[in-house]
Amino acid sequence: MTHALCLRGLALTATIAIAVMPFVAARAEVLLTQPQVTAISPIFLNPKVSHKPVTAGQFELVIWQPNPNRPDGLTVPVTSWDAGVKTGLHVPNLKDGQTGYLDKPGVTVGQANGGEVGAYLNSSDLSSHGACEKMMITALYKFPAAAVKYPFATTTGAVNVSFDLQVPTAVGSPSPGNNVYIAADLEYIDPVRKVKISNGINIFYIKTKNDGAQAVGYDKYSNSYMLNAPLVASSSWVHPLPGNSPRTGTPWTGYKPYNFQVHHTGLKTALAALKAAYPTLKMSTNPKDYGLTKFHLNAELQCSRGHAELGWSMRNLKISLAKAQ
Repeated sequence: MTHALCLRGLALTATIAIAVMPFVAARAEVLLTQPQVTAISPIFLNPKVSHKPVTAGQFELVIWQPNPNRPDGLTVPVTSWDAGVKTGLHVPNLKDGQTGYLDKPGVTVGQANGGEVGAYLNSSDLSSHGACEKMMITALYKFPAAAVKYPFATTTGAVNVSFDLQVPTAVGSPSPGNNVYIAADLEYIDPVRKVKISNGINIFYIKTKNDGAQAVGYDKYSNSYMLNAPLVASSSWVHPLPGNSPRTGTPWTGYKPYNFQVHHTGLKTALAALKAAYPTLKMSTNPKDYGLTKFHLNAELQCSRGHAELGWSMRNLKISLAKAQ
């Protein structure tokens, strides 16, 4: 898709209608399909260790906490156990397909094999070293600047997201600061006003409070404003598509499909709620001003007040431009 065609001031004649036809077809453009990989090392990244940002244009598995067992913070190959017992992804070549904090059973591990990625997080790996606020290994894709699209440039514009997911392991004590959750996160940026929006679609949760409400907020770690919504039919910010699996707080083994759409109207409603919550924020409430800059699977645990674990795996990620349904 290219930037929106400008039809303002023109009569919608038959000639113009013909000119629009290629644009409508282009809105079905596939922006990302999850790639096949032969090893985890080329796609595994820890920005806090490498002091490099995520790589635009490359699907990556990103860990945000350095390895506390090594001065350099790097992870090591994990061959002593199959982390698939926690993630559901059984990597045939452990040396090339698993990396983690220690080569020992039960430790935090990232996985990749073919068209699948996964991770197991164990808060004990950090808490045993004195602190554990939060942990994450995320599947992430950042669009190159030249490839950034404006999906909501028309009132019928939308983004479709689909993937298969399994979450065999989820442990969290019922106390504040001990949350376990997975959200599919779309990032938008208004390049004029420099406002970053994190649109989190919650699909799995173990939380101490009701996570059924749409909510806005600010994340100091990413300097982004959050539009969080549960993946349910009653949401006005996100639209589940046919075949979508129910949002849940119960772990399961075996891939389930997740399919949803964020459209112009839903994002406009969410942006209005954000502006109401932050009235002094210099932001646009028009969805057409926001480019789609990043996707990541926000698979995270918060462990500041108790033990937590999370094991998941994903395949068949696809992000497309679409027409609102």
